[in-house]
Amino acid sequence: MKRLLAMMMLLFCVPAFALSDSEYRKLMKNSDFAKADRELTRAYNQAKEELSPKDFASLKESQREWIRSGRDEEAQALIDEGLSRTKAYTRATQNRTEAIWDYRAEAIINAPTFDGYYENGDISLSIVSRGSTLFVSIESGGDEWNGECEHADFRKNAGITAKDGKSSAAITVIDNDTLRVKTNRAFMNVMGFDGSGTFTRNND
Repeated sequence: MKRLLAMMMLLFCVPAFALSDSEYRKLMKNSDFAKADRELTRAYNQAKEELSPKDFASLKESQREWIRSGRDEEAQALIDEGLSRTKAYTRATQNRTEAIWDYRAEAIINAPTFDGYYENGDISLSIVSRGSTLFVSIESGGDEWNGECEHADFRKNAGITAKDGKSSAAITVIDNDTLRVKTNRAFMNVMGFDGSGTFTRNND
């Protein structure tokens, strides 16, 4: 992660020139640059949806620095190599898009996993991830509730809401080994017990 951030920050020097708003609008009239700009926006927005607040804050700051200086510095280097101004900015934008996709992928791979078995007195909680889905089970006295949700929600919000019909369990991360659970009224009506509470990972 640190290596990727360092690579993304390498170009944050004071540029010989900066791209003005009017020049940007002019570049947007070029189909290749406009396409590259759209792809950059798509990569950034998807990262915003999927990354944790901490990881996205790092990306957001590096993106601001790239717009302030890194883009222009890279474009100038490409111009010095013989590219036209339009092609240089198009290439710089494409490179930035690739950097964001790489950052997103590494952040997701390195995201903490909450798979495991947790306990709160005589109530147990288990979480299993399969692909992009988290499967959640809450059990007490032989009665077991099962719900599911998208794994990406855990990374983005440090919390998820697993559902099974109208019953649900909202799970919030306290730390890597502690989760807080809040079940709704439908859960209690179906299961006959309140699955709410603070659960600690059982590493045995």
